[in-house]
Amino acid sequence: MTVAKVLKEAKKLDADERRMLVKKILVSIEEDGDGPISVETKGELARRLDALRKNPDDGMEWSDFRKQLRKEMKQLRRKRA
Repeated sequence: MTVAKVLKEAKKLDADERRMLVKKILVSIEEDGDGPISVETKGELARRLDALRKNPDDGMEWSDFRKQLRKEMKQLRRKRA
């Protein structure tokens, strides 16, 4: 179904039903992960940015982190085997 067809059908609804439809569409977008970020996520991002600004040398390069993670994963697999 095209957007034009959906809009044509939506116009047949009364104003309250169209508002409800818009709300449901927005919720579905957020559930897909494409919508605005939550207050909790914004807070966590702010906390991490603040920590980075206070201690810029505490982080590590992605390539180094990936190597470390792979090493730890390999060790865990060995323990399970």
